[in-house]
Amino acid sequence: MAALYAPFGLLFGLIGRLPWPTVLVSVIVTVVGWATGHDVISVSFALIGSMVMIWIDETTHPRAIDEGVAAGD
Repeated sequence: MAALYAPFGLLFGLIGRLPWPTVLVSVIVTVVGWATGHDVISVSFALIGSMVMIWIDETTHPRAIDEGVAAGD
């Protein structure tokens, strides 16, 4: 079972070491996929790029626990 998950570990390790090239590749593939009518590919890579950008923001600008709006406020 570990052999099945090994490629994902390598991929996420690469994304962790090189986040900005991952975002750049995601943007390029998203635009190419959108321009050629491959909507699923376009949306998939847009999602990957946006998740990496959120992760970059969360790791470079940590917030205190009490910041933000809690549910029900």
